[in-house]
Amino acid sequence: MSIPPVRKIELVKDYLKRHPHQAIREGSKVIDIGGGSTYYNLLQSAVSPGELYLLNIERALVLGIANGGQSIVGNALQLPFFDETWDAVISFDMVEHLTEPASFLSEVSRILRSDGLFILSTPNLADVYSRIAFLFGYTPFNYNPSAYKFGSLSKVEITDEGHKSVLTFKDLKGLLGHYGFRIEKPYGYPYVESLYRKLDPQQKEREVGFRNLRRALGSILPVSLSEAMLFFCTKV
Repeated sequence: MSIPPVRKIELVKDYLKRHPHQAIREGSKVIDIGGGSTYYNLLQSAVSPGELYLLNIERALVLGIANGGQSIVGNALQLPFFDETWDAVISFDMVEHLTEPASFLSEVSRILRSDGLFILSTPNLADVYSRIAFLFGYTPFNYNPSAYKFGSLSKVEITDEGHKSVLTFKDLKGLLGHYGFRIEKPYGYPYVESLYRKLDPQQKEREVGFRNLRRALGSILPVSLSEAMLFFCTKV
């Protein structure tokens, strides 16, 4: 199975094409929460003809996008917007970095209009590899609460201490329902994009090994066992 260079972007494009009733149209306001300039242009093409904005708490990560007026410095737990002001909200691999993921989902529900689209991706705490590791007393692969990772089966030694709230499929599904989201379609996929190898060629900070095996398994595993989860949701 061929994995596109940026799997999340390709899945967004494919979903919007297959579900025209949820397609982002001319004049739609879309905000990427927690993203940065790296993905901005790719995501902008995926949600075209909608108008894409970008919010991150770190100013450096929202600099350099096509239109500086569409970049916003803000806190995902206290979004600086009025109620029901956005047509679509996107958050790629950000919720696991928060100490209060439930508060973030509550805020997204508040700012998203009725029937609005919420696209969320995050690592899976209970992916198949982490289940095996945990069975033998090792730390799950996607969980990095400390600067060092000693109790792991991987080569990763130093982390960004970022993954503090990694959720399971069932947990995230329940949270989304609790905050008024109906899951339209969940996807699972592996982190085997070339981007990760370029960021960490020595495999000391990211899980970039065994790419062929992970790619093969990623094409057949259910979402609950996948390395990463991508949810397409509607606010009801």
